Amino acid sequence: MKEPKDKGKSPLIEWVKIVLDNNKEAIAIVENRQEEITKAFKEILSGYQTNPATVLKKVAETENFGGLVCEAGIRFMSMCRHHFLPFFGTANIVYEPGEHIIGLGKISRLVQVYAKRLQFQEKLSNEIANEFMQSAGAKGVFVETKAKHLCMGHRGPNDPGAVAVVTVALGTLKGYEAEQRARELIAHSSTHEK
Repeated sequence: MKEPKDKGKSPLIEWVKIVLDNNKEAIAIVENRQEEITKAFKEILSGYQTNPATVLKKVAETENFGGLVCEAGIRFMSMCRHHFLPFFGTANIVYEPGEHIIGLGKISRLVQVYAKRLQFQEKLSNEIANEFMQSAGAKGVFVETKAKHLCMGHRGPNDPGAVAVVTVALGTLKGYEAEQRARELIAHSSTHEK
């Protein structure tokens, strides 16, 4: 990254001046760390560099598989698009394959691609579920995300222990009985981790 000609005129410095009421110490820190800050945010928001539709590569035909696939405890970190603060947690995904099964590593990769964007937890969960239906040709999918939001813990309500849970169910996994079956599979996977 090239150094700005006038460090005091960079958008980042101007933002720090407004937020911190022209605090000289904070401005000096940011002036000397612009390259590192830029590099960090490029990595934090790197999900925009990958087309999610290319992630769920089909591995093999299901050959009348007829069951459900669960990947639980996928850890993610994301950036809230409302307050521009991180939120982090786990994603649990259950899907019923259509004509193909998906490489298990690709499931986790898809979560990371969507998480490394400016997100709402609700949108993150919905985008993952829709990608399974569209790109993987799944018959049904159940996505559950559980996350702690720094905007809840470090401002506003100041409740660092609060956990938000979002679920999205589509296709054959939509409806009370199907969703309960998915939750039981996730719970079983969670006890296996211990």
